[in-house]
Amino acid sequence: MPGADFDESFARELAMTHAREAVLRLLERYPDTFLALGPLVPEAVRVAVSGPLEFEDVWSAPFGAAWACLRSDPAYPAGMVARLLAQWAARQSHPAGDKAPEGMRVARNQCEIEIRYKEFLRDDDSMREEALPCAEHAAIAALLDEAFDIIDRFAPQYGPWTLRLLRNIVPLESESGCMRSGSSVAEPGSCHLSFRNSPVAIAEMLVHETTHQYYYLVTRFAPVDDGTDKQLYYSPAKQCGRPIAYILIAYHAFANVLLFSRQCLAAGYPDVQGHLRHNVEVLSKWIETFDEALRKTKALTECGRALWLPLDRALQRQNETPGAPGTATLATQPS
Repeated sequence: MPGADFDESFARELAMTHAREAVLRLLERYPDTFLALGPLVPEAVRVAVSGPLEFEDVWSAPFGAAWACLRSDPAYPAGMVARLLAQWAARQSHPAGDKAPEGMRVARNQCEIEIRYKEFLRDDDSMREEALPCAEHAAIAALLDEAFDIIDRFAPQYGPWTLRLLRNIVPLESESGCMRSGSSVAEPGSCHLSFRNSPVAIAEMLVHETTHQYYYLVTRFAPVDDGTDKQLYYSPAKQCGRPIAYILIAYHAFANVLLFSRQCLAAGYPDVQGHLRHNVEVLSKWIETFDEALRKTKALTECGRALWLPLDRALQRQNETPGAPGTATLATQPS
């Protein structure tokens, strides 16, 4: 789970294995689509994806698009995905060539995250109208630095995850204090965040979106449920009924934010504005509701249980720690 040491080799092998399988399946399913881009394109893509790869090579947009295309997502038609993979293969075969920047980079602990401002987004990108411009880079870089400082100082287990699984961020305009973030299984390594927030709120959103990235990575390997449970379970996050898979992804994210908030408070974060204490109060109730559904269903696979039970045990250990912030809340508040 996020919060444990980042296993670089596991992440690399899982992402690389899935990427290769997805691309080879696409080549087999849509041979004429790739061939239409040029007679050498199919073999170039095959050679590139079969060669030595690093995590950054495959935890990227072309492979998220490939996965979405295989799942028949209409937003990712075969022609578009074939072009993305052909462009990726060309870059792989000419590593010394100039790569067009996707954004302005922020360096941290020998890792880099690209900040994708309005100027770097396509005209048809749904985030473009809300994205902040490059002129905001100094302020955004400073906010990110403060947010990572909070993670490193008060919840250091989350540091490697946020730096390795998040590859680029789209910074969004918002009203002051409005927390908004999101990511997609079809865009690995990418997320968007609202930046008119305090550093601790930015840190929370980084942790939240990182847990989604981890979920997306692990579920490339196997589904979280077997499809037999058709019941909708109440989600306090959405305030409506949701399928069990969506209950699990919500639990996975909010349980990590609860762990992060408690840990920061236990480590001495001052929390002058009460942001983290509010998290503990609200999310403790939410987790009870999510957990009730996860205990009731019989549809979770081994993968699904692996995403749920380690977090459940971690929360219970916090509950049993005398004096830990919010430990009584999870056990006593009604759902």
